[in-house]
Amino acid sequence: MNVDEKIHIEIYNPLWKSYFNQEKLCLGRVLEGDFICIEHIGSTAVPDMTGKPIIDILVGVLNFPLTKAIIQNLEHIGYEYMEKASVIGRAYFVKRTGQPYNVHVVEFEKEIWKNNLLLRNYLISHKDSAQKYAQLKKKIVGQGVDTLLKYSALKADFIEELLQDAHCN
Repeated sequence: MNVDEKIHIEIYNPLWKSYFNQEKLCLGRVLEGDFICIEHIGSTAVPDMTGKPIIDILVGVLNFPLTKAIIQNLEHIGYEYMEKASVIGRAYFVKRTGQPYNVHVVEFEKEIWKNNLLLRNYLISHKDSAQKYAQLKKKIVGQGVDTLLKYSALKADFIEELLQDAHCN
């Protein structure tokens, strides 16, 4: 799969939470003993947030980098390991059959873990910031941007600002 996939955004769907809960159970079964915590992150985790209809899941593990067994277990349930899209401290997996999912496996309680949860919680508790973020996403897509890398790049500075605000609160 090409990491620079086509994207679109949708208004908030209350089913996103149940999709996460279903996939969390599945992930818990295949990663049994290898993970500490599984969290719903990204725009689909923020009530009333516009976003890509892809459920982002953060998996916290104690041992990083991942073993081949963990990678194979995720591949066994339909995930593709996007090794070239992974970054230091994060292994990235995608599932695009049925409901789409992104899984970000990171070391539990390290910076990537903390920042993802901090941003999610900040957006949930600061509706005005969440609204501004949603407007930015609509503007970007409204300008004809329909690929992941460009979309992500155009909102990166705003996300960094949100994260800085979240650290101050």
